[in-house]
Amino acid sequence: MNSLELNGYFFTDDKRAHKITNQTLKDFESINQEKSLSQVKCPILIIHGDNQEDEEELMLLERSIRGMEFLSKDSRLEVLEDGKHGLRSKWHEVIDLTVNWLDQYL
Repeated sequence: MNSLELNGYFFTDDKRAHKITNQTLKDFESINQEKSLSQVKCPILIIHGDNQEDEEELMLLERSIRGMEFLSKDSRLEVLEDGKHGLRSKWHEVIDLTVNWLDQYL
């Protein structure tokens, strides 16, 4: 996140080039995950990628990892190897995980 530290923002490297600012990150940090997530009683499926070049996805993944402790014990975090934010190159895996999840919990 050198650009973030240097300029106060960075751009995602996908085709849509989202601008992530310091304020965006502060807003994320201001969310009380324990208060918000502990109110959710049903199992939750969270899917992320772990592409090391996708700073936004890594930041969101880290927050999801921390938030898992506040979700029901049946909740699950799936991390798709080398997936970038939006997981466009991993749609088949996202669909399989989602269908299996819905089949199990609906």
